[in-house]
Amino acid sequence: MEYKRMLCWVRPHEKKELKEAVNGQFPLEFARNFDDFKNKINKDDYLIMSMTKISIGWNKMYRLIENHNNLQFHLFDKKFGKYTVKELLFLNMRKNIINKKYYADELVDEFNVHS
Repeated sequence: MEYKRMLCWVRPHEKKELKEAVNGQFPLEFARNFDDFKNKINKDDYLIMSMTKISIGWNKMYRLIENHNNLQFHLFDKKFGKYTVKELLFLNMRKNIINKKYYADELVDEFNVHS
């Protein structure tokens, strides 16, 4: 898959980390909220979601991920928080969720490999 931009729905401090790691190498866009993220998704986006943001609205996220089963979602969270077994099983069982704890520089490296 070739990516054209990184679309992110993350917390403010994660936004800062990503901006610093990307350092203008490629287009980087941040969603204001869930609906903004959902509406901006394109097939050639490298999608990043903060686990904290996901946990705010699991049901909406389930539907979004299921509706975009041909796209990959990357989780930005260095330390997985307190999530229920059901939530973690959902994440582990979806083939389009890359279930890895990413750091900002790892996300940039992976984007560059696929661009």
